[in-house]
Amino acid sequence: MMIAHVIGTVVASKSAMSGPFRLLSPYGSDPLTSACSIALDPVGARHGDLVLVAQGSSCRWTSDTDEKPVDALIVGIIDLIHRHGKEVYRSDGSGV
Repeated sequence: MMIAHVIGTVVASKSAMSGPFRLLSPYGSDPLTSACSIALDPVGARHGDLVLVAQGSSCRWTSDTDEKPVDALIVGIIDLIHRHGKEVYRSDGSGV
């Protein structure tokens, strides 16, 4: 799994999956210069949210994605991160 910021939405007029699809930038990287990825979003993430992303074959283990061509799936919206005993992120913006 990886942590990423939602930096946009991807709209496809024709798709094998019903969206929405989100444009993601890896956590801690510069969204203007980093390589971005696209993930299916069944949890309702919004622009600016920090999310948990599953990648690879495990993305097809849900009832909505079983046997579908999904390689990245947002599986959670992060509320809080503690690292080395310190709060480093809080979704309400009060964290570092």
